[in-house]
Amino acid sequence: MKSLWIRFEGNVQGVNFRRDVSAFCRMLGIRGWIRNNTDGSVEGEFHGDEVVMAQLLDALNGEFENAFISRREVKEIPWKDEKGFRIER
Repeated sequence: MKSLWIRFEGNVQGVNFRRDVSAFCRMLGIRGWIRNNTDGSVEGEFHGDEVVMAQLLDALNGEFENAFISRREVKEIPWKDEKGFRIER
């Protein structure tokens, strides 16, 4: 199992990025959360099997649905047993 904290910069707010990432994570069985930051970035914690986490990282590189990710910061974090995937406000 793997846990990641990821921060996204670019055109990631106001384009349904959190909703689309949340739906993608639910489809893959990834648990965690995602939220907007006041500086225009989006961040989240993602917890799941290493194979699906690799799929997530591949998908969230550059364009994703209506968003454009210009920069992505990824840090491995300790495992958390989250229940489901949620959008935080």
